[in-house]
Amino acid sequence: VVPRVSAVTASSFDLRLQNPSGAAVVADPTTCLIVEEGSWASAGVRFGAQRIDSFVTAENTAWIGQTMLYDQLYTDPVVIGQVIGDSDPDWSVFWCQGGSRNEAPSPTALVAGKTVCEDTDVTRADEELGVIVFESGHGTLAGVEYEAALGPDVILGVQGPAPYANPFVTPFADDPRVALATMAGVDGGNGDWAVDYGATVATVDDLFVAIDEDQIGDSERAHTTESVGYVVFADHVDYEPPSECTSDFDCDDGNLCNGIETCIAGACEVIVIDCDDPFIDFF
Repeated sequence: VVPRVSAVTASSFDLRLQNPSGAAVVADPTTCLIVEEGSWASAGVRFGAQRIDSFVTAENTAWIGQTMLYDQLYTDPVVIGQVIGDSDPDWSVFWCQGGSRNEAPSPTALVAGKTVCEDTDVTRADEELGVIVFESGHGTLAGVEYEAALGPDVILGVQGPAPYANPFVTPFADDPRVALATMAGVDGGNGDWAVDYGATVATVDDLFVAIDEDQIGDSERAHTTESVGYVVFADHVDYEPPSECTSDFDCDDGNLCNGIETCIAGACEVIVIDCDDPFIDFF
């Protein structure tokens, strides 16, 4: 199955599971990471979220995506993504790469999109993508231990001795409860997506994942080794960055030539003013 997310608003979203072949699905636990769109940095943790329109669809013979610009500078980016539109009732799944199809996103190259892997129907309506980028690292966010990293190229398909252990860079103090993983580049030509796999999400040392495939072009779900980008939290976390302001007065530096400063949603926004413009009359 793949997750389908739609109707995303400031207060809620719709979530369902879909079998690419159209078969019935059963209820399954799902992990969600929701980030306010924008660039964030707190206590050494740098991350950001963007929403982009996906106008192209990749498949196993045509790996095409859209070049993205990062929201801020990253030295070792970890990319997590999701198709967050439901314009097309047929399935699709997020994928990303760096400079080439089998490379992970790099600090200077990020290509993202939706793919239908081995589906014989390769036409999809335009959808929106949610793309979250973390700077690689291990630390705490709102007091909760976390790790964001690119795993080694060792994760195989579900048609084998799954799950596969993806070792953490730094062991956790306790077994993590929340884990998200996204393919980082695509080695296998069939196309695929990463899934948390097994009864245990993770131990203090390892994340348990596998690579899944659709069964439309063929029934097998074996796969070559892949790398996944992952973000793992020791527990549920609800983080709200401190507000930069509560009123326009908090932002005003008293110099109109620096712009008109206003407080919007807890952040100072500036409307730039050209003090040398002869058509501007200052009172």
